[in-house]
Amino acid sequence: MDKKTLQVLEWPQVVSLLSDQATNAMGRDRCLAVEISTRLDEVSAALRYTTECKDLLRVTGSLPLGGILDLRAALKRASQGITLQSEELLAIANTVKAGKRLKEYLAERAEDFPALAELAEPIAGLGELAHAIAISFDASGELSDSASPELARLRHKIRDAQAKVRQTLQRIIGGQGSALQEGIVTMRGDRYVLPVRADAKGSIPGIVHDQSSTGVTLYVEPMAVVELNNALRQAQLAERDEIERILAALTEKVRAQLDPLLWNCEAYAEIDFTHAKARLSQILEGTAPRLNRDGDTRLFKARHPMLAVRPDTKVVPIDIAVGQPYTVLLITGPNTGGKTVALKTLGLVTLMTQAGLHPPVDQGSQVGVVEEIFADIGDEQSLSQNLSTFSGHMTNIIRILAEADRRTLVLLDELGAGTDPAEGAALGRAIVETLLERGSRLVATTHYGELKMMRYQHAGIQNAAVEFDLETLSPTYRLLMGVSGQSNAVAIAQRLGLTQPLIDRARELLESRATETAEVMAQVEQDRHSAAEILHRAEKARARADAMKDEYETKLAKWHDERRELEAKAKEKVEQQVRSAKGEIAAIIRELQGVKTAPAAQHANERLTKFTKPKKERNAEPPPRQEELAVGKTVFLPKLGQPGKVMSLPDRDGNLGVQVGILTVTVNRRDLTLKSGAQLVDKAQPQLRRTGTIVMPSVLPGLSCDLRGLMVHEALGEADQYLDQAYGAQFKTAMLIHGAGTGALRNALREWLKVNPVVASFRPGEAVEGGDGVTVVTLA
Repeated sequence: MDKKTLQVLEWPQVVSLLSDQATNAMGRDRCLAVEISTRLDEVSAALRYTTECKDLLRVTGSLPLGGILDLRAALKRASQGITLQSEELLAIANTVKAGKRLKEYLAERAEDFPALAELAEPIAGLGELAHAIAISFDASGELSDSASPELARLRHKIRDAQAKVRQTLQRIIGGQGSALQEGIVTMRGDRYVLPVRADAKGSIPGIVHDQSSTGVTLYVEPMAVVELNNALRQAQLAERDEIERILAALTEKVRAQLDPLLWNCEAYAEIDFTHAKARLSQILEGTAPRLNRDGDTRLFKARHPMLAVRPDTKVVPIDIAVGQPYTVLLITGPNTGGKTVALKTLGLVTLMTQAGLHPPVDQGSQVGVVEEIFADIGDEQSLSQNLSTFSGHMTNIIRILAEADRRTLVLLDELGAGTDPAEGAALGRAIVETLLERGSRLVATTHYGELKMMRYQHAGIQNAAVEFDLETLSPTYRLLMGVSGQSNAVAIAQRLGLTQPLIDRARELLESRATETAEVMAQVEQDRHSAAEILHRAEKARARADAMKDEYETKLAKWHDERRELEAKAKEKVEQQVRSAKGEIAAIIRELQGVKTAPAAQHANERLTKFTKPKKERNAEPPPRQEELAVGKTVFLPKLGQPGKVMSLPDRDGNLGVQVGILTVTVNRRDLTLKSGAQLVDKAQPQLRRTGTIVMPSVLPGLSCDLRGLMVHEALGEADQYLDQAYGAQFKTAMLIHGAGTGALRNALREWLKVNPVVASFRPGEAVEGGDGVTVVTLA
């Protein structure tokens, strides 16, 4: 968007208000970098996140963002090879734990708030890293003795050395108490000393480390404890070196997880940004308007956002519209009546909507997504304008005219002002006609009667006026659509006490310039005022009808969901029948394997042919199936434990972009796998088919089947299909990868394997195979 326009419309103040709602520095920075999109699909998605988070806050009251700290500086230091300090390591561990809680919180509510759960999906658990850091520190944040055996040994040695030094000094105090200023043990630097009277310094031989400001007390390290102090200091230096070694080792663990930690920070910032948008919507009482690509905007009860947050300000909402059937709206009326505020309100509502924020408008409002907004709004609340002011405005308008088109919203304040009224009105007409012809959405304020008359001379132009109460001589700030306003200068002057002769003379001069057109215009405006009220009621009725339409669409979607559920149940019933048939097939196969006579074998073979084709002969170990790496390919990132979509092909270093949830990350192709177990290659090699007596399947299953991340019913379906293919390919064994997790998926799979007819036996995987996170199946 045009930077000058953003400043004129006070957009930075709105962004600052948004950032105030963030809970941490990462979220604040994300708020300050909020983008204004010009794509309707992106705007719709951004508004959906805001709406969903606001709904969550309404239901639960809060989002668990506590404990998430800004890790960016610490991670940057780690990437530069710098050893992290204790507080930085603890911040990383605590933030990882808080992020895990946040992800679980949103995952539990994914059915009602799927968009928020999607935002949290890229958050990596990193439980091992957090645990390694946490067990190394005590409750006070210091490295605990258990951080390493060497640290525990050194600290025990230090405590013993300190005890020996104190015991020796206490003996000296007991025997030489008269030479001491006080019978206490104190420290100077890192040495234990005694406060000795200056006049008795020869009584206790030792090293003087300091003296009091008066010179009457010397702080002496007795010779009897010099070696003990030296041993203590050596142990303390060894402790310091061991602490540095432990911190360096923990930093290395952090450095190994830099990418997931940085991706986590991006996800934390995005969730906090969404939370800030929802909080701002609550403060402004905002709503998500309906969107369109035509640039047509119709706002109900719109409020200027910076006025809406002032508790001591009564804000008068306005209804304003621009778009079909009119693309030009001319606002007239007296100064200080709210014309400029109306322009800024329209501009800010459009900017907020396209930034994914809920603007302060009522339900039923709609906003046209535009490519650009241009504004020329000056501080013109007085009559002290001159030629330089006019030149500045005209320079800005010339720049706007060079770029404005049908996808542009143009806001012009006091069009044509600051120069001779006749010339200013002529320029204003020419500008309005040009933007009308281009199809730009134009909203302009003016005092010129010539511009008001354009409503009756051109299709596509509408008038509006800010209301003024002549009784109280004060503006009401209401915006009346379809009405041409008056400046009311003579009436205001009369109410303020201008003498009647002057008032009469002014009216004579005014009437001498009046035309028949002006009289007709006054009558038309009176009629249009009544029509505007009727139109307003009709728009309200339309909004209610739209709400009813949304309600019935929701009910229809629910009906479709119920239908899909019934279809799924029917499919499950068919699959149960298929499994029953497979059981009978397996029984026949076992019967064939146990027969000893030709007639019995022939009988069993006839039964078998009713269900399946003859078994294919065993061949050599099948080659792994290959799948080509391509844009749009769904892959799996083991480091994150998340699926992703390939957004670009690898560069010369093997790096490529992968979309995980709403984030796009850069990874190396070596870090990608496929859930199917197939081999990922730059260009897939053709699969070989053998001819002759040995026939192989055209598509061979992999040696394992990855079921991680699937629901139980999905995993059973995938496993059933995989074991069928493996059985048909005459595999002896197959491996099911289900992960450790809570054990629910593992237990369900193993109960199912007990009754599967193609399974002879199964066992947990060995340590090298994946341990209890896999199940190795021996096929019948």
